[in-house]
Amino acid sequence: MQPQHDFPDVSREQRAATELVKRIRKLRWMGFEEEARRMVRSSLRVCSSEALTAQAAAEGR
Repeated sequence: MQPQHDFPDVSREQRAATELVKRIRKLRWMGFEEEARRMVRSSLRVCSSEALTAQAAAEGR
């Protein structure tokens, strides 16, 4: 039997974003500021790319 998780009704993307924020905060708490910055920059690139792809799809490109 698999363990039950009490996730509210949120999307997979929202849960992933929440986990990313937790990891970045934990890295900073542990003193790994540069690694946290790299993770933020990387996630911003991915989000920007996904947003452009979604916009192009919505416009029928």
